[in-house]
Amino acid sequence: MQTGTGDKNYAATFRVKDLEGQIRFYTETIGLQLQWRTETDAGLGACQFNVLHLTKSNGGKNDESLVIDLPGRRELAVVVGRMCTIRYPNESVDMGNRHAAILKDPEGNQLDIGVNFPDRANIPARPLDIEALFNELDPDDRLCDKMPDEIKLKKKHFPAD
Repeated sequence: MQTGTGDKNYAATFRVKDLEGQIRFYTETIGLQLQWRTETDAGLGACQFNVLHLTKSNGGKNDESLVIDLPGRRELAVVVGRMCTIRYPNESVDMGNRHAAILKDPEGNQLDIGVNFPDRANIPARPLDIEALFNELDPDDRLCDKMPDEIKLKKKHFPAD
C-alpha cells in the first residue's frame, strides 16, 4: 500500500466520521482494496480504478451516492453472498434492465452495486430472486474475493435540500 493524498480522480468522495470503520466496511463487506491512506484520508479501488475517496470529517451531508456496475450476475452473487454471510442489510432488486444490491454504508452513504441488462425493459423494482442469483456461483467461487477488475463506476448527485 502506498501513501498518498486525495489528488486522484475518484468516482465519489464521502466525508466520514469513522475513517477506520469505513475502510473496514469497504474492504471487508464490499471487496474494495485499500490503495493508500493518511491520518485523515483513504483511497479505495478495484484493480486500476480509483473508486472511493474517504475523508475524515466531523459531519456534513454527502450529496452523492456510488454506483458500481459489475460485469455479470456471478460477480453480483459474490457481493450479495458476502453481505448475506455477515448479515449486512441490503435490498436486492430486479428492475428489469438492472439487478442490484442497494444498501447504505454504516454512516448512511448510499451504494448501488449491480449488473445492467440494456436489452431488457425497465420495470418497477421488485425483489431479486436470490436463489436464482446464487445458482450463478461456481463451487470454487469464494465470497471473500475482491471486487472484479471489469467494473464501471458512476456517481449520482442528490438535489440540495
